[in-house]
Amino acid sequence: MADYIVAEKALRELRRSALLAALFWTLLLVGSFLWFIHHAREQSVALAKKEAEATINKDLSFRYWATKHGGVYVPATDETPPNPYLSNIPDRDITLPSGKPLTLMNPAYMMRQTMQQYADIYGTKGHLTSLKLMNPMNKPDDWERKALEEFEKGVKEVSEVTELDGKSYLCLMRPTFTAKGCLKCHAAQGYKEGDIRGGLRASVPMDPYFVIGKESMNKFFISHSVIGIIGLVGIGLFFRQNRISILRQEESRNKERIHGKFLEDIIESLTHPFYVIDANDYSIPLSNSAATRNFASGKNTCYAKTRGRDVPCSGSAHICPLDEIKRTKKPIKVEHINRDEQGNEKYIEVHAYPILDAEGNVLQMIEYTFDITERKNADAALLKLSEELENRVMNRTKELEEKNEELERLNKLFVGRELRMIELKQKLAALEKLPDDDTGGKSVT
Repeated sequence: MADYIVAEKALRELRRSALLAALFWTLLLVGSFLWFIHHAREQSVALAKKEAEATINKDLSFRYWATKHGGVYVPATDETPPNPYLSNIPDRDITLPSGKPLTLMNPAYMMRQTMQQYADIYGTKGHLTSLKLMNPMNKPDDWERKALEEFEKGVKEVSEVTELDGKSYLCLMRPTFTAKGCLKCHAAQGYKEGDIRGGLRASVPMDPYFVIGKESMNKFFISHSVIGIIGLVGIGLFFRQNRISILRQEESRNKERIHGKFLEDIIESLTHPFYVIDANDYSIPLSNSAATRNFASGKNTCYAKTRGRDVPCSGSAHICPLDEIKRTKKPIKVEHINRDEQGNEKYIEVHAYPILDAEGNVLQMIEYTFDITERKNADAALLKLSEELENRVMNRTKELEEKNEELERLNKLFVGRELRMIELKQKLAALEKLPDDDTGGKSVT
């Protein structure tokens, strides 16, 4: 159940990470696209400003040329009538020897006409204006007035994208200065050479640049959309792959859990203590109930749980199976003598087996034990009984040997008596056969 919860949590975290990654990727692309739009607009404005600068430089060059020559004479027509604001100039109007009338066009008059023609052909508008006007036709609008006021404060240039006749224009305005040739017409207004005379404005239509920018944005949008889709598909594939991996891990954990439960059931069914000891810290990660009944509570090392020690058993009279396993890397069997709570000795037979890694290092040790106290006590009792029987046999044998010696002595005594009796009988028989002596009797020796 805990592993299932862990898997569900991992899947939720994976979904959350995938959604955050997709959101971040989308925001990144949207941010990149918005930045590109901003950059494209700035680029369009910068290009329009370059055109406005070129237009102003052209107009200023033309104005300086006209100023240097004091204006030009052109035929007086309906389109170019004599300038009423130059009536104070004695030679404003002249007549050629052929009788053809000419009128003087000052730089401002010339620029107004050329700017109008340029606007009709190329769409870029120009306007020469001032805060001190001679011709009301050159009156500044509100934007120009603010720019002229900024020039009086020392500002060298004013530019802005604004609306003109319902369309977007990049408006750029720079100050114009009073040259020596300007005083011919404007000295009466109090100007001196070097004073700010007014300002020259160029208004570049933004639509052509916006069209170019829109085309770039469309291409950028398409490329970003493709990249975005590829990224989202990649995130989806990554999520799917990791989801499959989590599910496989969960399936593997289920199998391991079933296998582990099977092993735990087998281990738990053992009537003898069984436990696994970690080779690094002597801890006991796995044990059965038969083992835990003998463990000291609140402790988790083999030497503390089984022996009640604070340090490993190395160096003591007690042989440490784990140290032996580390040294030999082979199974071992040792006997321990423990004491129960009443102080009685208990004999424990320990069987230990190493668990090695791929390099042959000892990772863990499997250990199971048998209480052989009864067997030891039975062996001791049997040994004692055997010794008692042996002593009884020895004593009985000794008694029998003594009786046998007595019998042999008596036998010898009886046999010698019988032999003497036989000898006497023989001697008596021999005497009976002897002749009588001279005395008339028998001689008896």
